[in-house]
Amino acid sequence: MSIFDKFKGVGSSKSEKEEVVEKPVVNNIAVGLDIGTTKVVAFAGKRGNDGKIKILGTAMEQSVGVERGLVLNILETSDVVKRVIAKTQKSANLSIDTVMVGIAGQHMKTQRVNSEIKLDNANVEISKEDVKKLIDEAFNMPPMDGTSKILDVIPQEFIVDTYPPQVNPIGMMGKKMSSECNVISGNIQHIKNIGRCMQTCNLKMDALILEPLASAEVVLNDDEKEAGVALVDIGGGTTDIVIFTNGVLRHSCVIPIAGDAITKDIVGSFGGIVKREAELLKINHGSCIVDESDKTIEIKVEGINGREPKQINKYILEQVIEARTRDIIKQVKLEIQNSGYSGKLGCGIVFTGGGAQLKGLKEFAEFETGYTVKIGEAKEKIDDPENEYSNPIYATGLGLLVLGVERAEEEYGPSIEEVEENEEEFVEDTHSQKDDEKYVDEESGETEKKEPKGKNPRGKKISEGIGRSWGKIQEALVKALTTSIDDTDDDDDF
Repeated sequence: MSIFDKFKGVGSSKSEKEEVVEKPVVNNIAVGLDIGTTKVVAFAGKRGNDGKIKILGTAMEQSVGVERGLVLNILETSDVVKRVIAKTQKSANLSIDTVMVGIAGQHMKTQRVNSEIKLDNANVEISKEDVKKLIDEAFNMPPMDGTSKILDVIPQEFIVDTYPPQVNPIGMMGKKMSSECNVISGNIQHIKNIGRCMQTCNLKMDALILEPLASAEVVLNDDEKEAGVALVDIGGGTTDIVIFTNGVLRHSCVIPIAGDAITKDIVGSFGGIVKREAELLKINHGSCIVDESDKTIEIKVEGINGREPKQINKYILEQVIEARTRDIIKQVKLEIQNSGYSGKLGCGIVFTGGGAQLKGLKEFAEFETGYTVKIGEAKEKIDDPENEYSNPIYATGLGLLVLGVERAEEEYGPSIEEVEENEEEFVEDTHSQKDDEKYVDEESGETEKKEPKGKNPRGKKISEGIGRSWGKIQEALVKALTTSIDDTDDDDDF
């Protein structure tokens, strides 16, 4: 039974039998749900015949009840999620009961843990199960404090015996295997709040995914991750950073200020305007580079409830935006320096998220950090010929969709369309796999199952594929949620 099977009962009263019947498995349709500080957005889609993810439907609404990436008011947030899911269902013409959900916030922590296992048979090639066992060792270690739950374990290079470090150990042989793992944990109360929200909406969660990792799926390509890159996702409430080198996630952190702080500064500096108007000022007229020629430009803003319109000086607006943006970029630079990978970012920094739309950000960040800077668009793996969804505000939602489709393919296999289109190749591949899938120990005569030579699950680097949130994360999450459902303590009651 898959780890995901253990999670199917959370957030739904339907029986497991009904879920198997109703879930649209054959087409591997998935839904990514991004519950952000400023917006809630959902994407439904599936893989097309060209290999890219085709978007079937989407919807977005202003977020309520969320602050700095944390669901605080469950009922308010649930109402928004219900509307977004209903609109997505209508636009995609399908029924949605399962979603991939993102998680963020300053409560997310990362620690390095060394994990080591002894291999059962030094004469048998290392398998996917051996790697999972190593990850389980790290996953079962206690989190940094008693209020946290481990959500994900992402191994770095693997060391087998005394061989040099390897990104993919499957196919090697040895007596022991070890790896230094990035262990990502989050506050259990904030995790349960997301679970309560999904339960209120009659939705099941396939997984909780660290949001910047989801964004990286559609913003970064493999070459960037290989050469070294820092992805900086400037959302509404937090700025999330993940660093990749040699194709592996090396570091992640959260800065508790982001685009919303700039908007609040505009409200506080000018007065007599509401947050909505300040946000429009920032997007339509703002820049983080102050231009002396803008001193004479006045921007008209409608007064509140019939009051006289206000005149906002563009030059002063830019000064306000520049000050807060510099604060954010300085903290980004400091986090990169503290990570230990500041000298290994061959592709510099890629900005995404709603804050990446700020005019002048690329040039300003290059000057402040000394790195090359790119504004990342959500294009990787997405079928979007009209660039309708390339805006960086969609990166997390689209990334969650991609991970949802990949998870469905991993669990259920290719969709009907893919099987029909590649029927002959599929049959040949299946036959060749049967030839490789068993190993006979010459001494004992026992037959053991093994992975095909030279391959790994899903064709990805092990440190990138197996350590994802659709792995052991679910066991801790299910245990926390199901325990709290039956708990009579108000503080822990789900």
